[in-house]
Amino acid sequence: DGVPIEGPGPDRAVVFQQASLFPWLNVFDNVTLGVKCRGVPRETYTARAMHLLGEVGLSGFEQHYPYQLSGGMQQRVQIARALIGEPSILLMDEPFGALDYQTRLLMQKLLLRVGEKDGPSWVLKVDNKRHPIYARTRQHSTKWAVAEAEERRREVLRNGAPGSDKSVAEALARIKLAVDNSGK
Repeated sequence: DGVPIEGPGPDRAVVFQQASLFPWLNVFDNVTLGVKCRGVPRETYTARAMHLLGEVGLSGFEQHYPYQLSGGMQQRVQIARALIGEPSILLMDEPFGALDYQTRLLMQKLLLRVGEKDGPSWVLKVDNKRHPIYARTRQHSTKWAVAEAEERRREVLRNGAPGSDKSVAEALARIKLAVDNSGK
């Protein structure tokens, strides 16, 4: 929207590589902390929180604390916390790294469903090219292309490539195109 970002805001959310949950808060309170702090009434966010916890496979764990959850479950709490505020952009750093293959696919499907309903745009940073494969093969999405282009850029910078100057230029052009198109 052309407005410079000068600090945190409710229009964007981050999912970190390692779960960053508050150990003294239970799952429900971790998910809802941001909307509570923004003054959203409890009756407004409770149903959405319960729905999101169901979407990430954590119904019944609302009163559990982070130490009672596996690493993958903690990561899913973090994904629900990021989605509850309905941000316009979701920044994710290796969000599926702690998840097993089946859960990773479920979370990718969730993000695609959310994105199809005028949900957030997202930038997904992955080191393993296989993580976004499901989404790229099921739906052509520039959101996932950004992650692929970034991985290709790193690969070229790490290893070089035949015709290196040309390959780097092409990789950077693909990244720019993917980023430019991600807002459409």
